[in-house]
Amino acid sequence: VKELDLGGSTIGALAQMQRMPVESLLIDDAGVKDRDLSLIKDMPLKRLSVKNGLVTSLAPLQGLALEYLDVSGNKSVRDLAPLARLPLVELHLAGTAVADISSLKKMPLKVLNLASTGVRDLSPLQGMSLTTLVLSHTPVQSLLPLRGMPLEDLRLTATSAADLAPLSGMSLKRFSCAGLHPASWEPVSGMPITDLYIDTDRSEAAEEFVNSLGQLERLNGKPWVRDAEQKPTVKPLKPDFPRKPDKPR
Repeated sequence: VKELDLGGSTIGALAQMQRMPVESLLIDDAGVKDRDLSLIKDMPLKRLSVKNGLVTSLAPLQGLALEYLDVSGNKSVRDLAPLARLPLVELHLAGTAVADISSLKKMPLKVLNLASTGVRDLSPLQGMSLTTLVLSHTPVQSLLPLRGMPLEDLRLTATSAADLAPLSGMSLKRFSCAGLHPASWEPVSGMPITDLYIDTDRSEAAEEFVNSLGQLERLNGKPWVRDAEQKPTVKPLKPDFPRKPDKPR
């Protein structure tokens, strides 16, 4: 068994399987506690999901070869130091007490979810090759550390980021910016965004930004239909009837 889903199960089930060669383990919504995580130390895990548990410390994960970790919803998780040497490529920390991400510096991360955390300083992410970054509902203000990242999916809903200049030159495909009020939309105008979340009651400048997205397919979760006045007008062709001969004068 390489994949095991114990979501909603009792931890007793995990205790019986702790020495199995499991590489992918899901134990979401199972009330997992710190001591329960110690049961997985002998598993050759690469993927672990323990969403919405009672975990307070990630210390039991130290030394594992995890590439994917989701501890979203564990409200007391704060210290990321035990993850410092893990080969993580995808990390989900949404809804935790994390505020300091310095332990993530130089990780091979491609996907990082920090939604609804206390993270304000993004400087530890500078130079990373992230393709997906979720910062929604965080106190983040400066996006400067993101300059030059190969981001394709960026979510800034309900943040206070006022300067979008560091995003200039990116090729975002998904962009969430509801509740965002930047000084200018120009840095993200014309991007190849296909999926956009933005305020429905938006300013004229924001509306111009939306209309600059030539590849937009979905707006706020619905298929995007460009306003009639934005559609190219095509004059109907007139029937090419043979011209009547002139009457003799």
